[in-house]
Amino acid sequence: MRKIRLENGVTMIVLIITIIVLLILAGVSINFALQDTSFSIERKQLSELKMVSHAIYEQYTKYKKTGTEEFLIGTDNFSDNVTISEDMNGNNLTSSIEINSSSNNGKAKEEQWLKLNKDDLKKIGIEEVSNDEYIVKYSTGAAYNITAKKSKRSGKTLYTSLEQ
Repeated sequence: MRKIRLENGVTMIVLIITIIVLLILAGVSINFALQDTSFSIERKQLSELKMVSHAIYEQYTKYKKTGTEEFLIGTDNFSDNVTISEDMNGNNLTSSIEINSSSNNGKAKEEQWLKLNKDDLKKIGIEEVSNDEYIVKYSTGAAYNITAKKSKRSGKTLYTSLEQ
């Protein structure tokens, strides 16, 4: 009698199961990578916002020492009307700020809301930022990103103030 030789190899079913498992792993990895990217973008926006806030407050300090308004860079004539309503620190206390160029009437320049574009940011020493524009108030260190407005990931308003 002849012995039947069994072939040991990969069957079609094992191959299909392996491909399905690999596709699931690839899908999970891509999802985590996309989440990391959106988190990185938000952190970058918040870091730039803090950088602008500290830079304008530094300019304000120079202005207070010298009394020279050349340190208060930006334009007070802008068309953006902004209302910032933000739940402060999760305490259900809502802070609301109205920003527009007409709210500047009669105020000293350091108390006005001024718009900073990329060239203005370079003048205050911020070279490496995106093309975002900001509305700032020098006396408080307040800064609002008027280009992005809110974080796409968390929906948080891109506003900060050194007074908070």
